[in-house]
Amino acid sequence: MRKHLTLVGAAAGIALGLAVTRPDTAIVESRAQAAVDASQRDLLLAAFERIRADYVDELDQSKLVTAAINGMIGVLDSQSIYLDRETFRDLQISPRPLAGLGLDIIMEKGSVRVVTPIDESPAAKAGVTVNDVITHIDGVPLQGLTAYQVVEKMLGLVNTKVRLTIIRDGYDKPVELTAVRKTISMRSVRTRQDGEDIGYIRIAAFTEVTMRTFGTAIRELSSQIPPDKVKGYVLDLRNTASGLLDVAVSVADEFLEDGEIVSVRGRNPGQIEHFNARPGDSINNNLVCYLRVQETSHRTLLKDRT
Repeated sequence: MRKHLTLVGAAAGIALGLAVTRPDTAIVESRAQAAVDASQRDLLLAAFERIRADYVDELDQSKLVTAAINGMIGVLDSQSIYLDRETFRDLQISPRPLAGLGLDIIMEKGSVRVVTPIDESPAAKAGVTVNDVITHIDGVPLQGLTAYQVVEKMLGLVNTKVRLTIIRDGYDKPVELTAVRKTISMRSVRTRQDGEDIGYIRIAAFTEVTMRTFGTAIRELSSQIPPDKVKGYVLDLRNTASGLLDVAVSVADEFLEDGEIVSVRGRNPGQIEHFNARPGDSINNNLVCYLRVQETSHRTLLKDRT
């Protein structure tokens, strides 16, 4: 392995040296990059073959490949995950009537951090809070597991208990909480009238049904507060769970008349998408965003199609 690393350095140095002396610099730089990339791929394959052939125990090659992919995914953002064929199929069709805890989580450097517990969920009732780090489920450590494996451990039969070990800011020792699994039925939109002239709108998550329920909620508020008397709306997005970008854009468009709402950036300039507000009848210009707006983002799914 050490000899191979030395060859990578030598190849890169020679290629870069040629780039300085030849006039068609762009072509040579491209070839230099290709040489470096090829050497890195060779190193990855050499490591795979060394482990496969020489490790003391015989290993499942598919598990080695999955582990390698998950290792690469680990240096990306927390929203990027890898789903193999079986896992992706299970996400689409679940044959088991399982219940859960109602948690929105992300993986950060091998740790499981709570983005938010869903309103009125078993996790929320058990006392799980935003930014808690879950280290164990029923005494089993979560370090090294994928997000899907963690979710699998949270799922179980209705009314069964699950014990969570949590690290929480401000506490010297881990916190032990017990939640009871339930079938999660989330209300993505809630409303109420504040005083005589303020409408309150709480969005817990941006899901497929959010815009439909949002429209119903606005009509209900309009029947309670006449348009000529309403002063504004409070839009509560505190600890909103991760959700669908297009739904979040549609909600924002209900309040905005013009300007860019959000953009999605890719590596190439041509991959940048801009989502702009469309002129029309907005709900009200006197919008008050309550304390904090949580960012929503795309989730990258690498699907095993073999």
